[in-house]
Amino acid sequence: EIRATLRPGHFDQNEHPRPAKYRDVEMPPFWYSSFAKNEHDGKRKHTKKACRFPLKELSQMIAANWKEIDEETSAYTKRLADMELTK
Repeated sequence: EIRATLRPGHFDQNEHPRPAKYRDVEMPPFWYSSFAKNEHDGKRKHTKKACRFPLKELSQMIAANWKEIDEETSAYTKRLADMELTK
């Protein structure tokens, strides 16, 4: 459950400020970084789940959403990606 991983007082300066439309969305700490998340939480427990979407359909949905992304969100995600590359 996602709610179980939220830490109410957590503030990560790397992910702020967020784009205006995402400022009120509650996210788990280090949601954007597999490196920091693994370092902080340890090894991920493997659980096999039924696939909700076929991989091809999922990739098409993601590509369609990226085509319609606004400039503020695009700049935000680029900043986070660039930050991850420097680690």
